[in-house]
Amino acid sequence: MLRISKNLRDWRLLIWILLLISVFGPWEYDNIFIPSEYPCSIRLRENICGVPVTGVWILSGLFGVFCNSILELAKGAAVTHPLARDIFIGLIPFPLVLPFFSMFLMIVSGGHRSQLAFHMIACSVAAGVGLMLGLIEHFNRFWLLWGVWLYVGLMASALVLEVMVLVGKRSPPAAEQPGR
Repeated sequence: MLRISKNLRDWRLLIWILLLISVFGPWEYDNIFIPSEYPCSIRLRENICGVPVTGVWILSGLFGVFCNSILELAKGAAVTHPLARDIFIGLIPFPLVLPFFSMFLMIVSGGHRSQLAFHMIACSVAAGVGLMLGLIEHFNRFWLLWGVWLYVGLMASALVLEVMVLVGKRSPPAAEQPGR
C-alpha cells in the first residue's frame, strides 16, 4: 500500500496513457453487406461482415449527433421523437470522455477529496457506459473489440486504485507493539 501511495502520480499517468491507447482500438463493428459466398475477415451474420471501428470515430460521431440535434433545436425545429432520441444518444460520449479530464486533473493537482470523489463517480459511470457499449450488439464476437474492453478494465483499475488510496489515507498507521 505504501508503494502505491508513493507512486500514485505514476500509476495515474500510466492509466491515462493506456486510456488514450484504448480509444484508438476497436470498439464496435461497422456492418457491411457481403454475400456469404465471398470471404471476409469477420463474419457477423450470414451476409453481413464487420469492419472494426475505433473509439475515436464512435465518440466523434456521437458528439456530432449531439451538436446537430442541439443545432436543430436552436433553429426552432419541433421536438420530435427522433430528435429527442438523437439528443440522448449524443450524450453517450460525455461520460466516456469525462475520466480523461478528471484523471488529468488528478495527475496535475494531486487530487483533493472533492476531486477524488468526482473522479471516482466519473470512472464508475464511464465503466458502466463502456460495458454497455461493449455488450450491446455483437455479443458473440466481443473479444475482438479490445479497445472498449481495455477502456472498461482501466476504469475498473482506476476505481480500485483510488479506493486503495482512500483506505490507505483513512486507516491509522499500525502501532508498534513492544517486545517485537
